[in-house]
Amino acid sequence: MSNGIELHTEKVHAIESGSKDGWKAFVQKWFESTKNCSNDFLKLDHSFCVTRYAFNGAARAQIRKYVEKRPELNKLLNIRPKWGTDFCVDYISADECFELVHWEWDFLNVSELAEHIEKMEKVIENTRWVDIVNTVKIFRNNCAGLDSEAEGNFKANLFGLPKAISLYKTFA
Repeated sequence: MSNGIELHTEKVHAIESGSKDGWKAFVQKWFESTKNCSNDFLKLDHSFCVTRYAFNGAARAQIRKYVEKRPELNKLLNIRPKWGTDFCVDYISADECFELVHWEWDFLNVSELAEHIEKMEKVIENTRWVDIVNTVKIFRNNCAGLDSEAEGNFKANLFGLPKAISLYKTFA
């Protein structure tokens, strides 16, 4: 814990960086449950609230001291803080396995994140998962060959989201 921020070094499930060790993130676990669905089951692949911090105060001043010699450090001074959720549930049975829903949403202020979390917790808790499984199975059978963005957006729509991925760039 540093400056009131818990630092996680665990490897996040989706490795974005392409390096052998993956990327590290400030994450807080969100949901931690698995719901059964008849003989088949749903597996919560991952569920996080994620934060990207900007450098302020003494840390910002310290970086500024070295910018003249290391101009690439300006990148650190221009990081935009953001908050988000990353949620993924898989459907797994003896006959098939597929991503049931996966969204990643970013917000530029904490109050928008809080509203999103409150809304999505209610949606998740009140979801009739058997209905979602059946709807996604029908969709997959009828729309084979759709690109992953279209499929992800369809699934996100089932949870009241207009799209699966809503991200902000690191730099403004």
